[in-house]
Amino acid sequence: MWLVRLHKKLYADNEEQNSSNMYTRNQIVYIYQMGKVGSISLWKTLENQGEMIRHQHNLTLSHSDSIGVKRILGLWGQLGSRFSELKRKIYPCQRLRTFRKTSGIKIISLIREPISRNLSLCFQHSTDFIRDDVTNRSFNANRTLNELFSYYLEDRIDQSAGIRWFDREFLPTTGVNIYDYPFDKEEGYAVIQTERYDILVLQCEMLKNNLLRIQEFLGLSKPFELAQLNVGDNKWYRLLYKEFKKNYRPSKELVDTLYSSQFMKHFYSKTDIKKFKQKWIQGS
Repeated sequence: MWLVRLHKKLYADNEEQNSSNMYTRNQIVYIYQMGKVGSISLWKTLENQGEMIRHQHNLTLSHSDSIGVKRILGLWGQLGSRFSELKRKIYPCQRLRTFRKTSGIKIISLIREPISRNLSLCFQHSTDFIRDDVTNRSFNANRTLNELFSYYLEDRIDQSAGIRWFDREFLPTTGVNIYDYPFDKEEGYAVIQTERYDILVLQCEMLKNNLLRIQEFLGLSKPFELAQLNVGDNKWYRLLYKEFKKNYRPSKELVDTLYSSQFMKHFYSKTDIKKFKQKWIQGS
């Protein structure tokens, strides 16, 4: 019975929040993209500008990056303060229903080159990885931390999730095939207008250079600076993260697969792709 009550509580809270927010402004902005592309910094920055922002990684059930649900559910003593995070993880269908009922939506979606994104994702969930291994004894605890992260990065993370995000998530939700629209690879952005949505797509790597584009897209009255939040280089694991990034060498097969994908060819220039491949294969 307690599960039923929990379900009702989460659903009621979600409905109350949606109904209270839906009509308070003429413009609703979704920052809607794959995880680990710098979206939290942009989200919080725009909230401070007074915009109504909804931040989502998934509105469907095909969310292959969902790793943290177990950790949240395991902290029963703190569950009362974690309802909003729990709803965000386990109510994609309800969020999709709200999204499709809402008119006047503007969408900002960020992209990032896939190997850097995968590294960031791996370290973001490092406490889950390490605890699971200690508990389940599925990995030799005498291995180094670098070996541990390599193991999870290569064997436990879907390394193609990022390059497939627009196909498995964005297209089913919006009906917009992002690859049907041109993308300015030199400037790192595209503005797409459809009958239902206005969409701004941005390279994470060029985000700071496109703050004026965001300002114009949202009709903001004044320029803004981007806050630096949820950045791996500022976290407790920053030294290990920095060292791992410097020394990590993915297989040539993985690099070739990721960087010959439709995703990379659409969003990045041949020069950019060559630089990324050299970085990961040769360390230069």
